[in-house]
Amino acid sequence: MSYIVWPWHPERGIIESLEWLTNAIEAKDGTEQRIQVRQEPRQSFEAQILVDDEAELSRLRVSIAGWQHRLWGWPCWHEAARLSADLPVASSSIAIDATASDFRDGGLAVVYTSPEFYDVVTVESVGPSSLDLAGAVAHGHAAGALVMPLRMTRMSCPARCDDYSFKASRYTVTMQVQDNTALTTDAATMQYLGYDVLSDNLLMPGETMPRQIDRAIDVLDPRMGAWATSARTDYPLITTDLKWRLRTPVQAWAFRKWLHRRAGMLNPVWVPSRRHDLVLAVQPTAVATTLQIRDVNYRTLGLNRPGMTHIAAFSSNGAFVCRKITNAVAGSAGRENLTISSALGFTDVARISFLCLHRFAADRIVLNWDRVGVATCTAAMVGIDV
Repeated sequence: MSYIVWPWHPERGIIESLEWLTNAIEAKDGTEQRIQVRQEPRQSFEAQILVDDEAELSRLRVSIAGWQHRLWGWPCWHEAARLSADLPVASSSIAIDATASDFRDGGLAVVYTSPEFYDVVTVESVGPSSLDLAGAVAHGHAAGALVMPLRMTRMSCPARCDDYSFKASRYTVTMQVQDNTALTTDAATMQYLGYDVLSDNLLMPGETMPRQIDRAIDVLDPRMGAWATSARTDYPLITTDLKWRLRTPVQAWAFRKWLHRRAGMLNPVWVPSRRHDLVLAVQPTAVATTLQIRDVNYRTLGLNRPGMTHIAAFSSNGAFVCRKITNAVAGSAGRENLTISSALGFTDVARISFLCLHRFAADRIVLNWDRVGVATCTAAMVGIDV
């Protein structure tokens, strides 16, 4: 396999794209069937590289001109680990924390000191605190050198060059990974009715969470007189823009595996709105299966409606439990009584939010990497029926 390593360190702001392929077949009543078409997501990286050294700039220009359409070895800069001690020449093992990076048994890695000085190695096996190599490193590297997974890529878009008036140029490249794989993932710790529950606290604080409320409606308009509408369902579909802020390599790795478990639009997850959707009139006892709420005519407008049938009841410490509302009747003045599937188990209810099953609205998910382990992700999720 003939390839050239891309040795130029990108600036902050690498954009990673993961794209699955799902065939979503929707029935007239709003229910849907989803079929996975692509097992491994397509992965790409868009990065900018500023070079102000004449020799390196010359090397970069010649490399792109002669090799642009061919295979490149792309270091995973967003997953870089640093050597905590010197790595002697001919070493057959590299001591790093490999628990939050996508190093692979039999895969390639690069030990990187500078654009002119690096080693490509084959990983025989990945341990929690070291990489065992199939061979040995050809050069010694000082503590602080980077160790990164190396991916085989091709440039999927034209490379852009912005030349400055002084001796510097900024290149923008998009590299499409050729050897991506689907990650093995575990079910979420919190489960409800056979589906994962989104219970983490990675949602960006202080950010708005836009929601679009849409009801599938057929319009009959003869354009010469009165027109009519016919709703396909008696409930709306709510699309929510969720925003995640990843702050550590461990969080980033867990989130990546969570994305692989979703597989784009394929696998839904329960998402609490985290709003005060129903307001308690009185606090329930720990064993109560009836909740007294302020009257919002839920018994008529919300009962048995997708998106309003299940709730997440939050305690004062932020933990929550999931329950189903099985019945609703009018209570005393200004109240409604809701019957839930089982007792909450606590008495300090801080918030009751609707709990809705969501899937991603698109198969393509984008992560914006600020630096190693630090990224943001904004993706729309649409509510679906159970």
